[in-house]
Amino acid sequence: MNYPRLAIAAVVGTIVYFAWGYLIEGWLIRDHFVPSQVVYRNISAMQKYMPLGLLSSLLAIFMMAVIYAKVSAAPDAVSGATSGVFFGLLFGIFAACIHPISNSSP
Repeated sequence: MNYPRLAIAAVVGTIVYFAWGYLIEGWLIRDHFVPSQVVYRNISAMQKYMPLGLLSSLLAIFMMAVIYAKVSAAPDAVSGATSGVFFGLLFGIFAACIHPISNSSP
């Protein structure tokens, strides 16, 4: 595996992840958060945990890049685009299933 390429992929993936989140949650659906704003942390609490959140997101995206590199390097791997779409589909299903569980609070 080429670790510098994986690191670049993780950094780019993290930037895209946060840009996409800002576009969607910061602009497009911002008003949908207002009715339940007491559930969310205030700005000062979010800023306190932001470095940890950035680091954990970077690490998670790096792990996704490693998993993709392992899957696409298999001897019976199909084209890069097809394996990328398959990986994205599997990860999308994973995220859709785990997201409600990780966001629920007792």
